[in-house]
Amino acid sequence: MDITPNLVATRFAELNSGDLFVCPDEAGPYVAILTTDPTANGNKLALRLGPTFEPNTQFPALKSCPPSLTVLSFGKDYSLRLPCNTSGWLNTEPSEGPCLLLEQDKLFLRGLVGFYGLRPTLCYVGVQDGVIYTVSLRQRQE
Repeated sequence: MDITPNLVATRFAELNSGDLFVCPDEAGPYVAILTTDPTANGNKLALRLGPTFEPNTQFPALKSCPPSLTVLSFGKDYSLRLPCNTSGWLNTEPSEGPCLLLEQDKLFLRGLVGFYGLRPTLCYVGVQDGVIYTVSLRQRQE
C-alpha cells in the first residue's frame, strides 16, 4: 500500500535538521520545521509555522520540545510552493508576520528566538538545512 505523502510517526529527538513535521499541542496541532542552533552544540528546536503561533506573537517562533514527543514527520519529502501572484512578493522584508526570504538561490524562513530570559530577536532559518542564523543575511555574506 502506498501512503501519500510519506509520513512517519517518530520521536522529536529522531528528527533531522530541516525535517518538516506535524506536532501536537494543547491549542491544536501545528506544522513545524526542525532547526538546529550551531552556537548551542546543535540544539534541536521547532520553528512553528502554523496554522497558529505562540500566544502574543505575530511571528513563527522557535520552541523546545521534549525529545520523547511523538510527531508525524514528512522528513524532507515535501514541496514548498511559492506564490506566483505578484502580490505575494515584496522588495523589502515586512515588519511583522511570517515571511520567506530569498537570497540568491537559498530560501530562509523568518522566526522569533528568545530563550533564557533574553529579549526576543528575529532569526532566519535555512529551509534546506534547518540551520538557525541570528544575524542579518547581509552580515552573514561578509
